[in-house]
Amino acid sequence: MRPDVDVIAGPCEVCRVPGEVLLSNMYGSVTRSEEGVIVCECRGVVVAALLLVGSVFMLGGAVTAVALLRTQVALAGLIMPVLMGGALGLLAYRRIRAHGIFVLDHRKGSFVRGLGGEVESLNLVRGPWLIRDYTDGMSRSPRWLVVESGGRRYRLGKGSPEELQPLVAALAAVGIARTARP
Repeated sequence: MRPDVDVIAGPCEVCRVPGEVLLSNMYGSVTRSEEGVIVCECRGVVVAALLLVGSVFMLGGAVTAVALLRTQVALAGLIMPVLMGGALGLLAYRRIRAHGIFVLDHRKGSFVRGLGGEVESLNLVRGPWLIRDYTDGMSRSPRWLVVESGGRRYRLGKGSPEELQPLVAALAAVGIARTARP
């Protein structure tokens, strides 16, 4: 662990999970309990909400146009907004699936998405990878810490490589060592 990266002891201010705080910023938080259970809360709701709102406006606008105009031209013009609205909805769904609360318990050998959600074997988790996020600006862009399990990618946290280093070390301690990116 780097000396300039602080690891805080005590409950996390964001997720209120007691233990050692490995990461806490505006994107989420990661806490390791005394038993070594790692709890990651990675929020991604802002962009997902914008995508969902765009989807609703596209679909709502198309339906309103057809209802007001009641012509075959309006019905033919419905195709593109419905496709675009559906695509935005799918992007929002995929983004929501990649974020959330994740619990990695090396004692039980489990990786749980959500509280009381899907349980997978910790042995099936691959990664972690640091993936650059260009949507937050081009200079010193933060990175997503991503793992893969069951064919799906999950975002455990976001920050600079220095901020994510304690989390990478904690994942290596529970047996999730860095692997080559697929």
